[in-house]
Amino acid sequence: MNIIKASDLQKENLRILLYGAAGAGKTEFIKQLPRPTLVLDFDKKEVPLMGEKDIDIVSYVVKNLDESSQIFIEFRRDFKEIKKQLIEGKYKSFVFDSLTSFDILALRHFLIQSGKPADSKPGINVYGDLNSFYKTLFSELKSLSCTVLINAHELIVRDKPDELGEQGEILAITPMITGDKTYQILPSMFQEVWYLEFDATKKERKIYFRNWRKRICTTGILKNSDGFVINPTWEKIMKEGN
Repeated sequence: MNIIKASDLQKENLRILLYGAAGAGKTEFIKQLPRPTLVLDFDKKEVPLMGEKDIDIVSYVVKNLDESSQIFIEFRRDFKEIKKQLIEGKYKSFVFDSLTSFDILALRHFLIQSGKPADSKPGINVYGDLNSFYKTLFSELKSLSCTVLINAHELIVRDKPDELGEQGEILAITPMITGDKTYQILPSMFQEVWYLEFDATKKERKIYFRNWRKRICTTGILKNSDGFVINPTWEKIMKEGN
């Protein structure tokens, strides 16, 4: 029987899904995490991290679609070693940047494995394989004794266009990932789901951790009644959990 003392639990070891529009500062926020930090980069946008100490980056670059499966297999091989390093405590934080770009890579891999071109339309079997993979991946992330941050782009879900072709009403703003089943389970796989917004006029960033204007946000530790943190640092966020 594996008994864990509640007094030994650390709120720093969180599984966080952070999403927002392009340019909101998701990669920039990586600098706020406890270090040393390991980043798996699928966006090729590591410029905000240049010159930072104690941040290691593993980049996965797909030069053409046919390489997608090869790069995905490379990631799977690397991840076995990465898990060992994380479990052994080499890093305090682990980052996927971003899940949206990784999702495209994974989808192309499963298309190729099914015998179809990487740019073809996925069928139910491909989405099934992708969904099964994510269930395994997210379960593995739960075993890591470190802070886990998964960055994702935002997806604006609208109602159907009207007869005049006008865009429909915004129904929700969610993390961008393919497959209805995967999207439905995504928030439940993380302790924290935060939305990052950048106000260019005020030059101000906000992390929302409660539902806000059709953004899907959840928290298990943050208590601020306003539901957001302005210009968030890790110290500010942790104080909200006291």
